[in-house]
Amino acid sequence: MEIDTVLFDLAGVVCHFRPERRLHALAAKCGRTAAEVERTLYGGGIIDMADDGRLDRAGLENRLRAELNLTVPRNELERLWVSAFDPDTAVLALVHRLRPVAALGLLTNNDALLSEALPIYLPETTEPFDALLFSGVLKVRKPAVTAYRKALAILGREPARTLFIDDSAQNVEGAQDAGLTAIRFTGADDLAAELRRLGLLTA
Repeated sequence: MEIDTVLFDLAGVVCHFRPERRLHALAAKCGRTAAEVERTLYGGGIIDMADDGRLDRAGLENRLRAELNLTVPRNELERLWVSAFDPDTAVLALVHRLRPVAALGLLTNNDALLSEALPIYLPETTEPFDALLFSGVLKVRKPAVTAYRKALAILGREPARTLFIDDSAQNVEGAQDAGLTAIRFTGADDLAAELRRLGLLTA
């Protein structure tokens, strides 16, 4: 069946993920070390709760301010949060080439704060997509089959006509379990070759 929808992962595909930049930036604002910030965010469960929707945008911001003693304005906090992401221009070029032939979604295990901040501070990473599908908003994370089904319900598309691209083998398997065609991302050149093989790119 012909593919008419493509879902891309964010961190590791559309963007390089640099978590250390976020950790150091937050540490500089709250007078702690990056290691201490990391323990608070990850060891304390804040990231997990935000990524699966137990903390909404306001809840996450409040927890960050309370746990890290942050007093920065909201727009600065948003900039700090987005600083972990660095757009992959080669992948984004492929995304733009797909726009005439497929509906495009960005399906990512990330929080509601990032879902609002990313289009503001890195608009080039979100503008090509028809839907931004963040686990913190969907309230379910990949590789759960429900995550892919919710994403496609929002787009109004069918699993059998959808391609999913992720750098995680586990997430690729989850997509396949949900009935999608799925590719594990290893680089822009390999992705371009796969898109040509599937007939989504011609040259």
